[in-house]
Amino acid sequence: MACSGTRISPIVYVVLESIVLLLIIFGTAFDQYRLKSGYYDNDISDQFESTFNNGKCVTLWGAKQQCYSGGYSLDGTKEFWENCPARERHFRAVEVLSIVSVGLVALCVVMGFLFLCCCTCVRYFLFVMGLISLGTLCVTWVIVANCYSSAQDTEAVVAASADDTLTCDSMKSQDYRYGAGFGLLVAGCGLQFFNCIIILLPC
Repeated sequence: MACSGTRISPIVYVVLESIVLLLIIFGTAFDQYRLKSGYYDNDISDQFESTFNNGKCVTLWGAKQQCYSGGYSLDGTKEFWENCPARERHFRAVEVLSIVSVGLVALCVVMGFLFLCCCTCVRYFLFVMGLISLGTLCVTWVIVANCYSSAQDTEAVVAASADDTLTCDSMKSQDYRYGAGFGLLVAGCGLQFFNCIIILLPC
């Protein structure tokens, strides 16, 4: 059955892809792990405080003593994880994948406007680009989750760096929880999966 009138799927696609772009930009910049603050239980207010406090956190690019207002305690990933070579490699890979994801999704947004305005021939190009960006996003947050739950180096108790008390053990075992940035990356990945379906709809 042929479509008539305004095509809905290109509009929905462009809107959702723009949201995905914002999610992964902020997800890449914000904290992946955040130190739990004080006493923590299942109370909603405690969960909110533990998630959004201005305490110590770890991003893809290093660690911050004050997550919102402070600068990085060291120059970057290489210096921060200098005693944890396996974890450093993990974070280096995540940095590259997150930048690639932002670039791919930004391209999808631009091409999505072209698809919306005049050229339906880019539909399958957008689908392929969407699948590739979905893959890079999935690998990104899976690596972050792996570092949260597992130690990456044999001597897990060694200090990550001379300027910090973190070790190479799992982040979970060091009283850290997932940060807001991790949640944004997962949300962006889920929305990108949904958008890969939207782009194939005929109307």
